[in-house]
Amino acid sequence: MRPSRLLLVVCAVLILAACSSPEKLPSEPAMMGEYLRSTSVKNDRFTGAMSSEERLTFLRANYHLERFDSVLLGAFRCGDGKSRGPLPSDKCDLNDDVRRALGTDGDMPYARSLLVKHEHGTLELLTLYLAPGSGKAVDRTGRSFASLEDFRAHNDLLKPEDVVLTSADLTGVPGGPSVVVTGRTPYTWPWWLLGSLAASAVVFTVVAVLVRQRIKGRYDRIFGSGAV
Repeated sequence: MRPSRLLLVVCAVLILAACSSPEKLPSEPAMMGEYLRSTSVKNDRFTGAMSSEERLTFLRANYHLERFDSVLLGAFRCGDGKSRGPLPSDKCDLNDDVRRALGTDGDMPYARSLLVKHEHGTLELLTLYLAPGSGKAVDRTGRSFASLEDFRAHNDLLKPEDVVLTSADLTGVPGGPSVVVTGRTPYTWPWWLLGSLAASAVVFTVVAVLVRQRIKGRYDRIFGSGAV
């Protein structure tokens, strides 16, 4: 490939990386519909050996599915996890990191489920823990977040390719309206980095041209003009 063409290819790749638009996120009803029919949701709060049809029949008989997001995504008080009929499980896996971050002094905190669709298509209910009035949500590693934006910018549990259905008010009890977002703020190419890469490409091209001309001149002197 000629150096000039290489420079054009490098510049085109940098421009596409900077300007490419993110994929369109699924709608809230699409995410919820997939959850309602799935029988393989990791950490699901509605457990039991049911087929997809049986699961949907059970949920439809006990809940208004049009407002089911408030049941699934709303904050709940952590409990002992015992079965209470059609109610979702209130079990919380509280480790020492979570307790220290919450500072609850032995009181049972609140929790919130986030419906996550991972990049490979599997579904998971991810739990965040809440101390009402503290203005923070805590993940299982003990890291605290002040808002949904803060969680997406700094959590280490999800990727930009993951899709999340959650309450817009991440730290509130019971919460706010549901939104669909990426699991992490997409990584962006800083303009200074793009500029550095472009400058490096230009330098590389200039050096390649000079080396080629020098080699060509040497062969021309030995074999005559036009040999190379």
